[in-house]
Amino acid sequence: MRVSTTWRAAEVEGRTLWVSEQSVALRIDSRTELQVGWQKVVAKGRVRTNRFSTSARWFGAEYLLRDEGNRQLALSLRRLEGEEGVADVAEGLFTYVAPRVDTVSLLSTRYARGWTTGYRLSYSRTHAGTESADTVGLSVSAVSTRATRWQVQLDGGIYADRHRDTTYRPVLSGAISFPLGHGLRAQFGATFAPSGFPVAGTPIEGLTAFVLYRPGSLVESWRDRPAGYLSLQLGMER
Repeated sequence: MRVSTTWRAAEVEGRTLWVSEQSVALRIDSRTELQVGWQKVVAKGRVRTNRFSTSARWFGAEYLLRDEGNRQLALSLRRLEGEEGVADVAEGLFTYVAPRVDTVSLLSTRYARGWTTGYRLSYSRTHAGTESADTVGLSVSAVSTRATRWQVQLDGGIYADRHRDTTYRPVLSGAISFPLGHGLRAQFGATFAPSGFPVAGTPIEGLTAFVLYRPGSLVESWRDRPAGYLSLQLGMER
């Protein structure tokens, strides 16, 4: 079993973002893992009294399709069920119907020379009221797996959003982790989206799924402008 708590925070051009998330992963057998998580999101604008808040829960399953020693192929399914979003702005209080994001992805990993390299192809379908969007993502990751206390992870991906028109958004991230003892591990990371984040396919999709409503800059600025966040994760595996 693996348990983790993650905090993500950002301040970009006076806009702030705070996301807290808890997750649990349980391995059923040598090939199957079940996952569940909860998150809370608060986004604030340049005027600090303007804020958008929501929460979500998600469920996932991962199945190992092929295991050839240093090569693996896995299928992953995930559903995020958001709760209604609330925008508290100068014009009044506005609520938005909870969105839903369904994602299926294939992950191919290979271990060689002290690094595990992964390639992920994903498809996400986002439903928000009467609106819907499709997101296709292709990403690559590299994780150092040498016998050391410190571990480095690098990720890069491109996401194609289809909602009224098609846009392409790259997302880059890096992280470093180290053990704290007693099975506890800490990870510090940074993520940057030079063209803004896609509707789905990233850890903050609980927020970006609301862009389908065009709810204003509190949400839309994280998709339409350069954005990023820092993260801290504490995890334990037993």
